[in-house]
Amino acid sequence: MEWHEHTDESLIEYAASHLQHQGPASMEMQRRLLGAIRDFNTSSSSQSTTMINLTWAISALTVFLAIIAGLQLWAMLSPINPAPTGSGVSTESDGPAAARASVEWRGFYYPDLQAQQGKSISGEQLAAAPSFKTLQACVEWGAQVNSVAKAGFECAVDCRFLDVGSDVICQDSTSIVR
Repeated sequence: MEWHEHTDESLIEYAASHLQHQGPASMEMQRRLLGAIRDFNTSSSSQSTTMINLTWAISALTVFLAIIAGLQLWAMLSPINPAPTGSGVSTESDGPAAARASVEWRGFYYPDLQAQQGKSISGEQLAAAPSFKTLQACVEWGAQVNSVAKAGFECAVDCRFLDVGSDVICQDSTSIVR
């Protein structure tokens, strides 16, 4: 039997019982130990390379997730533009006010159309005027009020006082409807 065919235990036992063969038996054990050290070195180098590659991959993923988290935080904290509150559908009779997004439409009811002709809207009329989110809602309100009273109404947007204690000015309005 060749030296490399023996198990570790049989080599130790053989060297202990036959003193003249201690040298070749210990050399065979050293050769096996050197082979095991080389195998361990190859395995540990491979595992080290794998761990370094995994560390780089985890670092790249962490940076990517941090960027995504930053974008989500920015999207959450950035101001949101409100959706248009106009009717959304513009027809020729609606004019430019229907196509524009607005903050607030106001409805003005005129029981005496003759007395209102040529006059601006007063502060009392502005205070009494109901507000609507859309031109369509204001027109529907005016049609309902007008069907009972048979007078007139007007819908206006972005109404404010021209000066303190003065008349009211509106950005845009519909014609007075009878």
